[in-house]
Amino acid sequence: MPVVYFDKSGRPIRRKVRRRTLPVDPEISDAKTRYILEVATAHPRFTPDEVFAEIYYGRRRHDITKAMVRSTLSGRRRTSTRRPRWLFGR
Repeated sequence: MPVVYFDKSGRPIRRKVRRRTLPVDPEISDAKTRYILEVATAHPRFTPDEVFAEIYYGRRRHDITKAMVRSTLSGRRRTSTRRPRWLFGR
């Protein structure tokens, strides 16, 4: 059930109400795990929350929860080293 707001001109703005998500199921399907890892490898510097945002808002998949992404990426360690933005000393 969407919540309806009205802007200054009186037009209705409908927004979905985000419900609390249930705890992550310990047995995530392999397809969802592969999809999460595929998005994470496409964007190696993303945090788990940013990976979830890319899946939810960028790719519009709403069957993957934030808890699933966090549990899938919790075992993954970052191997890339961060380079300084400015390569020359100040």
